[in-house]
Amino acid sequence: MHIQYRNLREWLTQIDAIAGLKKVEGATAEEDAGMLAEMLAHTEDAPAVLMDAIPGYPKGNRLLINANGARPRIAHTFGFDHRTESFNLVELLAERLQGMQPLSPVAVNTGPVMENVIRGSDIDLHHYPAPIWHPEDGQRYIGTGCYLITRDPDEGWVNIGTYRVMLEGKDQVGFYVSPGHHGRLHRDKYFAQNKPCPVAVVLGGDPLLMISGTLEVPWGISEYAWAGSLRGGPFEVINEPVTGLPEEGARRALRGMDRLLCLRFPRRALHQSRGRLFPEQSYSSWNAPQQATLRG
Repeated sequence: MHIQYRNLREWLTQIDAIAGLKKVEGATAEEDAGMLAEMLAHTEDAPAVLMDAIPGYPKGNRLLINANGARPRIAHTFGFDHRTESFNLVELLAERLQGMQPLSPVAVNTGPVMENVIRGSDIDLHHYPAPIWHPEDGQRYIGTGCYLITRDPDEGWVNIGTYRVMLEGKDQVGFYVSPGHHGRLHRDKYFAQNKPCPVAVVLGGDPLLMISGTLEVPWGISEYAWAGSLRGGPFEVINEPVTGLPEEGARRALRGMDRLLCLRFPRRALHQSRGRLFPEQSYSSWNAPQQATLRG
C-alpha cells in the first residue's frame, strides 16, 4: 500500500516520530482548546496538538487539534515522504490521482470500534471532550474533525462528509450540512419520503477518510472507494446493526436516526471551525442516538 498507517492510533505514533505532535495536559475544553486551534491555524508549520487530562473529563478521553495543519503531516497522510516540498507534493498527488479507479471496501465481521458498546439510557456524551471553539458558540461541538456516514436511499451508495456536530444533551447531537453537499441531499431524500435518515458520526477515524470527506468526490462514488484507491488497499468495514451503514475501525462512533428536518436558532450562533457565524441557518437535530461505541 502507498499508506502505511491503518488507523488514527498508528498515524499519531508515526507523526510523533517525525516531531509533528505536541502533547498537552491540563488545558481546558472551554477556553484553551479554541485558543490553541486559532493560534495553530495562524502559525506556519505548527504541530498537531493532542490534549489529554482535560479538566472535567476522564484521562484518556483526548482531543486532537490541527491534525493536518502543516505540509509534512499532509504529505504523510497522503502516503508521501513528510519532507516533500509543497510544489512537489501537488505534482505527486496529481500523478497518483490520474487514472485512479475506485477500490470498494471489504466487509468484515467486527472491528475495534465494537469493543465497547453503550446503548440507550447508558449513553452520556458529556464524558467526551466537546470544546467551545469560540465565545459566541451556542453549544459545544463534539464533532469538527469528524465525518458522517449516510447512504442514498434510492441509489444505495455511501457518502462520507465532514460536517459540524453540536452536542445538545447527554444523548442528543445536531449537525449542519450546507445545501448541495451529498450528505444534505441524502438526508433530504429520506425526509421527502417521510423516513428517518440513518447517520453514523465517526470520531477519531482514519485521517485520510476525514480529509476525503472535505473534498468534492463525484456523486455516486463513495469516499471509502476513492480513499481506498489512493491508499493502495481497500478499507475494512463492518456493517453495523443499528443503521446498516459501513464503518471502518474508528476510535468512536455515534449511530442513530435523524428525524427532524430543521430547526432555527435566531438567537444562537452556529460557528464554523474557523470563526464564520451562521446566526440563522437550517440545522438538523438528531434526537437520542441509539448507540455509541468506543475503543478504549
